[in-house]
Amino acid sequence: MLSINEFIDAYQYGKFATPLDIDFWGRKEDKSNIISLIESNNITLATGKSGVGKTKLVLESIKDFANSSNYEPICIFNRGINTLEDIQSFFSTDSKYLIFIDDANRMNTTLDYIISLYPEKIKNGTLKIILTVRDYAKEKILNFVNDRTFTCEEYIINELKKEDIHKIIKNDFNINNIHYIDRIEHLSKGNPRLAIMMAKVINETNDLSSLNDIFNIYNQYFASLDNEVKIFQDNEMLKVIAIVSFFRNVDKTNEVQVNQIEEVFDINIDKFWEKVIILNKLEIFDLYENEVVKVSDQILSTFLFYKVVFIDEVIDVDTFMSNFFHISNQKLNDAIVPILNNFDYNLVLKKLKISFDILKKKYEFDNQRKHELIKIFWYLDRTNNLIYLKDLIDNLTDDEITKINEEPSRKYTDDYILELIQIFSNDNENFREVIDLLFRYFDKNDCIYTEVSKIIKEDFGFNQNSHRENYEIQGYLFELISERLHTEKKEIYLKLIFELMRYYLLTEFDSTKSNGNTVTFHTFKLVENDHLKKFRIKIWNKLFNLQNENYNEVMKIILDYKFGFKIKTTKIENWDKDILTEFISKKFTNANYIEGKIVLMLCSLWKKKKIDFDFSLISKYTNRYTEVEKIMFLEYIDYRKENKNLSVEESDELIRHELDNYVKDFKIEDYEDLFNKLIEINELNLNNEHRLANNLSHIIERLSKTNANLFIEVVDLIFSDNYILKFHVSNITKGLLYVLGKQETFEKISMLANSLRYKFLFSFYICLDESIVVNDDINNLILLYDECNEPLDIPDQLDFLLKYLIIDESLLLIISKTLYLKSKKNIEFLNGLYLLFNSHTLLNKSILNHFSSDIELLKKIYLSLDNYQSHFDYDAHTLNEILNADNAFIIEYLEYDKGNLKKNKEFEVLWHRDDYNQVITDVVETMYKKKYRYISEIRLFFNFKKRNDDYLEISQKQKDFLKNLIEKNIEENEKIAYIFSQLISDLKEENKKEFLDIFLTLNNNINDFKQISLEPSHMSWQGSAVPMYKKRLDFLVSILDLLKGVDYLEHKKYIEDKIELKKRAISEEKKRDFLTDF
Repeated sequence: MLSINEFIDAYQYGKFATPLDIDFWGRKEDKSNIISLIESNNITLATGKSGVGKTKLVLESIKDFANSSNYEPICIFNRGINTLEDIQSFFSTDSKYLIFIDDANRMNTTLDYIISLYPEKIKNGTLKIILTVRDYAKEKILNFVNDRTFTCEEYIINELKKEDIHKIIKNDFNINNIHYIDRIEHLSKGNPRLAIMMAKVINETNDLSSLNDIFNIYNQYFASLDNEVKIFQDNEMLKVIAIVSFFRNVDKTNEVQVNQIEEVFDINIDKFWEKVIILNKLEIFDLYENEVVKVSDQILSTFLFYKVVFIDEVIDVDTFMSNFFHISNQKLNDAIVPILNNFDYNLVLKKLKISFDILKKKYEFDNQRKHELIKIFWYLDRTNNLIYLKDLIDNLTDDEITKINEEPSRKYTDDYILELIQIFSNDNENFREVIDLLFRYFDKNDCIYTEVSKIIKEDFGFNQNSHRENYEIQGYLFELISERLHTEKKEIYLKLIFELMRYYLLTEFDSTKSNGNTVTFHTFKLVENDHLKKFRIKIWNKLFNLQNENYNEVMKIILDYKFGFKIKTTKIENWDKDILTEFISKKFTNANYIEGKIVLMLCSLWKKKKIDFDFSLISKYTNRYTEVEKIMFLEYIDYRKENKNLSVEESDELIRHELDNYVKDFKIEDYEDLFNKLIEINELNLNNEHRLANNLSHIIERLSKTNANLFIEVVDLIFSDNYILKFHVSNITKGLLYVLGKQETFEKISMLANSLRYKFLFSFYICLDESIVVNDDINNLILLYDECNEPLDIPDQLDFLLKYLIIDESLLLIISKTLYLKSKKNIEFLNGLYLLFNSHTLLNKSILNHFSSDIELLKKIYLSLDNYQSHFDYDAHTLNEILNADNAFIIEYLEYDKGNLKKNKEFEVLWHRDDYNQVITDVVETMYKKKYRYISEIRLFFNFKKRNDDYLEISQKQKDFLKNLIEKNIEENEKIAYIFSQLISDLKEENKKEFLDIFLTLNNNINDFKQISLEPSHMSWQGSAVPMYKKRLDFLVSILDLLKGVDYLEHKKYIEDKIELKKRAISEEKKRDFLTDF
């Protein structure tokens, strides 16, 4: 825990560190923005590329923030030691601190400790945190922080401006030679760390040629260290550097790893650790507890491995290839790929190829190893590796294809051929051959359609560098699929090309990049050039040419065309506009619904994005469908866009007014035309069906009151054509009753076909006014429930029965029994009884009265529904009512359960009962007897999500209950163990300790004590597990207070042993934390 000046001194003490005590140039706006973010957030992230100057900028920002606030800035410096104890003691006061964690991706454990120990202080602003995070690692930190409820914002630090780089070079390093300055500025690309490294090299060599390549810069920069401590002249030291760089970390307690080091690299392990300690002092290595070591920086690790193995050749690359390919090929790949990307590609390739050829010969007859070798090192012998892939495809038998396709959940890795194709997709030199091989395989095995579709979009799709190859890969792929439309497999290639065109015609794309456990998502637009323009024209024209035979699919693709919303529009959208406008003028007609909709959609899109277009298109393609769609899909939100002060009721009134005006002069043929248009429109507006249903229902309802004859004609039209449009059945039924009266309405509905009759008959009885209900209605309703064989026609609400129960109190019982018996054949009939058990319905309020003559039926229905519906009786209100009739039903309820108890049911109401002690005792006894089925589910009766006014009262009841439960069962060791493991172990430490004290007072037998669960039955944490283990350790330590006297010596020793085990677990977890902070 360091002050700002102490942090700067400690940071610069490292031999490889770039200085922080130089002057601060530029970035005034950045500094101001960061200070604002610190003020308004719990946590601030300063992110950017490595070397962009994050640390310097944040230090300057927190200096200014501290000067104008009452926060003390504290910088946490990573020395490879554990920070938990320091954090616990340092921030336990009420002082306000601004905590700075530099390179948080290497210190996420420290961040985790602070967040786990002081969440409330962070939320209330007593502690503020600012982090620097490298851009490739920021997603991991952001996800980690966002999982909590803190306010957090990211500030992206970009490269320094050219003039600011010049100032650093001139003023801090006294370099005034314009050639040197320009060269450094050009190579650094706004990266101040690289600029400073190069400035140091220039000052030492005074030679411009020393800046020719990045390796040379690193080499020169580290030369001063070599002069001082001679590490590059000590072969054993270099060996150690290469070994640790390769393994990423080395653990002294890992016997397998230690044996590998001694046997493969011929170095004594004690000598190895002597060198590790030296390299740790030089801050090339980070060392934890003198037990685990890793290179302090990933870039440094890559450079050192390259220098030692490929340049100085202290260890032959074949040593790694021959010894580790077969046991750790991914580790080998992780070490080599960054070197290929950053240093002399051809040199590395040449040296790897020698080992590759040796291994390939060695595994000539071992197909599995040879396959793995080619998969990892595909780039070392590209042509031969492609021949290998071609032979695999050509030699595939039908049985092998069948076996590949039988994989239950196929992924690329389940199909060894697709896996290779995916890997070979990185070969830009031979992309044509790889694509050809993909479709050579597809022609033999068209069951891989889904995988092929993914590969052509994800592996051969657009990326941020596609313009460098002038979009050749995508163009070739498109041409190849287009040609195959003329083959016998036309249909499958037609489906594929439509899918590909949907992708190619996007204007914005997303890419993902993985780095360890972190995935970074990036949105990008394609770089415009003539090749892209010609390619998009070709795609559009191909789509248009397919219109005649595939009209609907082509129209859907155009209708789905949209711009990205993350990045501003570019030339691409304007190119598309010109192509589409020309196509519209040649092919579209304003009388066609879908074509008119497409044009208006495109015009709206262009207008929104401020793209110039022919405004006459709007009036030209506003057709007879346009007004229908606009009116019939109106919703209150459409009005509130213009006037946010409108209430929902006011908006609904405006909609009704518009609808009334629209249909006021309609005749029957107008309604028929309207319904036919709506069917066509609705096919493209399925997500807005509720809007249409509401508006149609209003029109029907109003028509019944304004024009009875026309209403009947419209209803006959609906009945005769059975329109697939969704009308609210109740509105039609109410209208019929209003116009025709009860008897005629019943007769009319009774004449309907079965597909409509039952639904409308139920609606008839629901809508019937209480004043005209007679006995025959009850008999007919009973018969209707009995005859209906379609569960979907059964009403889901039952409160309408109240008006019939006045005449016949047994009606609900009869209907319930009918539906229950029907459910034996079709469980969905229970849906008709579901709301009967909802505490918000009217019938539920007197449910015991309605079932007083047959409580057993009520129980059976309850048990069946509880087992069928996941959210049934969510508040246990009806269960509680049944217990009022028979409190032993809780036993039957628990024993009936066929699966797990419903995790979303709240049993809090049971604790409000006068006989709660008996009911909860029955719960415990039943679950204890059936404990093999009910592990952990007993807690549902004790743990409640709600924290209302009754919580304290219930909490005290539970304490008293558990205390009595322990006292009553103290002689039953097995049951006591169950009570502790299922009910007490997860309680807060102070409550758990209280019940443990009761047990120890009543029973001091050490064997019984050992059977008790002292810790929670499950473990969960985010980030590091150390705070969780520490909390458990603290509890074990606190138990020692209860174990006084000679009768408890064995107990004390038992707990002390557990404490030591927990300390060991913490130590191991800290080690794991250290290894992941890279």
